Amino acid sequence: MARKARVKSTTGIYHVLIRAIADISMFNDNEDCEQDLRLFRDLESRGLCKIYAYAFLPTHQHLLIAEGEENIGAIMKRVGSAYSYFFNVKYEHYGPIYLDRFKSNPVETKDYFLKVLDHIGSQQSETNYTC
Repeated sequence: MARKARVKSTTGIYHVLIRAIADISMFNDNEDCEQDLRLFRDLESRGLCKIYAYAFLPTHQHLLIAEGEENIGAIMKRVGSAYSYFFNVKYEHYGPIYLDRFKSNPVETKDYFLKVLDHIGSQQSETNYTC
């Protein structure tokens, strides 16, 4: 059975959720989340996306992100590939680190934008990471 097509946002803004496979933590220290954030900030500096909020937790990550010159799929593929490589080299891990493709919910209203922003802020406060 084919998977459902991603719902396209009319605003270009998404709440993205990425989960790790069951036996690993995606983020084990500040260096890990700083590397992931660096990858997103690099794309942002090139006009490919805009990061409004993020939360890095050991088993998953939340982003409030807007498409720029690239669509959300291309953005997440770039970062996911680069971060997986970084992670696998650092931890001598082999294979995927993500459970499945990322989940994305289109953010179409100001109210939902603020709700997601609040949710991500509350998630971020649960971590010990400084990035």
